[in-house]
Amino acid sequence: MVKYGATCMVVMLLLTTLFSQNLEQQKKSKEKIYSVEKKKKVKFVIPQGWKDKVEKKSGFSPYTVSLVDPKDKSSKLLVSMIPLDEQPADFKNQENIRKSLEIKGEQLLSSSVQDSLVIVEFSGINSPGYYYFLTDRAPKPGEYKHIYQGSIGVGEILVTFTLLTNNKDSEFIDQAFDLIIKIEFIKPG
Repeated sequence: MVKYGATCMVVMLLLTTLFSQNLEQQKKSKEKIYSVEKKKKVKFVIPQGWKDKVEKKSGFSPYTVSLVDPKDKSSKLLVSMIPLDEQPADFKNQENIRKSLEIKGEQLLSSSVQDSLVIVEFSGINSPGYYYFLTDRAPKPGEYKHIYQGSIGVGEILVTFTLLTNNKDSEFIDQAFDLIIKIEFIKPG
């Protein structure tokens, strides 16, 4: 009987610890909803302290949110959202999203340290996404040295992102990918 009681106490202690860690994580972030177009909305979970700025859509440019951590001046995240109903039907499948990203990366490869482009697949809430990483061979003053660029389908929205940094070991990178992975499409209704 004593052994069973002790086991229950350990389990309760573990559950309490996990619950409090989850609450602490929620305090360290905020949810924000962006209206991309008409009734299309997406939800971001933004790390606490980060600042966001919406770049207004004009002409053919996509709806873009710029995110920075004021404590990390060496990094910036740009997230663009394009309604998939504005894209040709063949662009909506995963392979074509990946191929489009590959073409964009190949264009930057000549000015990078890397000899070849490596496309990495990652898991989002609803679908896989893809990104690549490149290092600028000779960044000019005021430019960023490293770039992560990628795409992921989120409901009826294609999300593209550009993560710029001068510190490839920055905590900002992990937080940015966590934000991207957790982007959710909010169904109209």
